[in-house]
Amino acid sequence: MQRSAAIIDQEQPVRVLTAFLRSGNSPHALLFTGIHGVGKTAAAFRFAMALNCRELPASMDGPCGQCPHCRKIESGSHPDIIYIQPDGALIRIARIRELLAMLTMRPYEAKKRVVIISDAQAMNTEAGNALLKVLEEPPDRTILILTTDQAADLLPTIVSRCQRIRFRPLSRFRIEQLLIDRERLSRKDAEVISAMAGGSYLNAEKMSRTDWLARRNRLIRELDSLAEKPVGLLLALAEKLASEKEALADALAVMRVWFRDLLVARYVPERIANEDWKDRIQKYAQAFTIDSLMSKIRLIQDTQKNISANANTRLALEAMIVKLSRNE
Repeated sequence: MQRSAAIIDQEQPVRVLTAFLRSGNSPHALLFTGIHGVGKTAAAFRFAMALNCRELPASMDGPCGQCPHCRKIESGSHPDIIYIQPDGALIRIARIRELLAMLTMRPYEAKKRVVIISDAQAMNTEAGNALLKVLEEPPDRTILILTTDQAADLLPTIVSRCQRIRFRPLSRFRIEQLLIDRERLSRKDAEVISAMAGGSYLNAEKMSRTDWLARRNRLIRELDSLAEKPVGLLLALAEKLASEKEALADALAVMRVWFRDLLVARYVPERIANEDWKDRIQKYAQAFTIDSLMSKIRLIQDTQKNISANANTRLALEAMIVKLSRNE
């Protein structure tokens, strides 16, 4: 992880955090909300640097990156900057208990000890309740920063004890230009990826550095001919998707956006995400009713939720693919 990464197009969070730095008075608990990949964790580490930088910066632009505190935070070796993230799918009670024990001691060398809990929604109920003790009685010289996609995924008692700072999705056009400038993509490829990234530059960056475009094109061709396939080929497609576990979330996202494009093509064709398939989408869209397309989008979302909840992946995908092939 690049802890000193730049924070892109988040003027309001930067303004609020800079005000805390200038006043020398930060809340003891902050909650950064916003979709995955818009800079929440990067902002948390940068704020930790700014709080402890020996150059005494007055803004989020200020950490020098060269003093001992900045270097240790960047390398992940600072004893007073504690980073917690999910172990698998959860942040368990044992990890929070370990944190509570650490917080009974004074910071070793930092002006402000900073605890960053990334994807805080992954805390189970026990872990969340244990963290409340810290939020209710915050230790001296300690700031907690929690990040999550949406506040509703956390215990209300946790949310109420934090000052919330909202991070917004990046615009499609901003992501497109970043991909051209940083990843040296062609404008055509940058347009496609930026439209599919959902406002997350991190998602777009990952797509640009893999064979995502080729895999997406293969999957769209499968979807384009889904209704014509015999059951055997439908089941073979489900088996293939199930066997590529690392790429499954991306595949389901591509499928969801494909049917979403068929839906929006009727009303706002300029918002089609798969621009390079626009002609086919506009023609194919007339084959479905609005209710049918809405049902297919919900089916994909429900399948993703069921798989995340440990449903049998292959069986769930088989049922989904067969239903998607029907024009009903």
